[in-house]
Amino acid sequence: MHPGGNTILLAAGKDVESFWSIYAFHYESHVMDLLKEYYIGDLLVTPRIPQSDLSHSTHRND
Repeated sequence: MHPGGNTILLAAGKDVESFWSIYAFHYESHVMDLLKEYYIGDLLVTPRIPQSDLSHSTHRND
């Protein structure tokens, strides 16, 4: 469970940056060290394909 209790649930899977700004102790080195254990990776942001480009796809009805 999150050390801060259920407050983390308010993020509901979204970006937690705003919570970190309010609760600035998240930036302390001992917290960062603790979080390294749970680090999975970085998200790769790719451009979205416009819907009009998909209309010519052979899989458009899948």
